[in-house]
Amino acid sequence: AKNVGSDVSARLDDDARHALQEVSPEAAQHILQLLAEAGDKVHNPSAYVMKAVRNHQEGDRVRNDLSERGVGFVDRGDGGSAEGVVDGAELEEELRLVALDEKAQTALKSLPATSAVQILRNLRKQARQVSNCSAWVVK
Repeated sequence: AKNVGSDVSARLDDDARHALQEVSPEAAQHILQLLAEAGDKVHNPSAYVMKAVRNHQEGDRVRNDLSERGVGFVDRGDGGSAEGVVDGAELEEELRLVALDEKAQTALKSLPATSAVQILRNLRKQARQVSNCSAWVVK
């Protein structure tokens, strides 16, 4: 989390800083990089980090659950993983089920397919409580 710059970390409360310590250094760095790139678009950096950490941990839980069922993962060498069940076609199918703006779709497509599909499924479960699906995804 040190490579992004102290200005990003300085905007975080203690809970957000602690949450970053609960994920791998690579994941924390990635989250802070996304926050830095978002700049002024993020009104509550601590909430952004907390949500990103939860999403990352949820992705880990999904991977672990599938691994326990014998579904193998392939290391892509970029800190993410690809696995044999969720692929780009399934992600595209999930994207067709939810109306999202281009920014939200791009953000989802930048994630491992498993994580993106899990986020979309969580969104569909909460759709009645979410007024702006695209904003929910980007958070």
